[in-house]
Amino acid sequence: MLDGVPAPDGAKPLEGEAPKPEGETKPLEPVEYKDFALPEGIHVQPDRMNAFKEEAAKSGLSQDVAQKFVDMYAENFKQLSEAPMRAWTELQNKWQAEVKADPEIGGANLDKNLATIKSGLSNLLGEGASKFYEALNLTGAGNNPEIIRGLLKAAAPHAPASPVEGRPGGSSKSAGSIMYPTMAGLGNGHET
Repeated sequence: MLDGVPAPDGAKPLEGEAPKPEGETKPLEPVEYKDFALPEGIHVQPDRMNAFKEEAAKSGLSQDVAQKFVDMYAENFKQLSEAPMRAWTELQNKWQAEVKADPEIGGANLDKNLATIKSGLSNLLGEGASKFYEALNLTGAGNNPEIIRGLLKAAAPHAPASPVEGRPGGSSKSAGSIMYPTMAGLGNGHET
């Protein structure tokens, strides 16, 4: 009893021990943690891991419980770090499908149009063309339908002309027989 107030739950303080105020807990024993297992590819800066260990120790977390928190953090970090790449890949796939389906720049014209862009830009940009293509590939801009459309318009005038298919003449008549159709036998193609 302290000043006439009974101890909680009828318990009496031990002789020589001062009663503890309500809400006070006994100090936690220091916890030493082994290294936590991290998934492959996940690295935590040592100072951040030490700060986590200190907080976990203050809270009295066991090695197993602290490892569960590390696992939750690592999984969340992995998902967050992969999200931008996943979104970028989905966008690239969407653009590629749009280009292939586009009747003007894609479909049956796609290979021809890409060749026109490449040869036209090579002529226009010279030695800098390879770095330009590299930037288009690195950023993914080269998959964007509007970029392709714009590059086709800009590069087409600089592309070499396509060869024209020739057809054999439909007539076996000589020029003389065509010019003088009534003059047979004079070496003008009317010989019989």
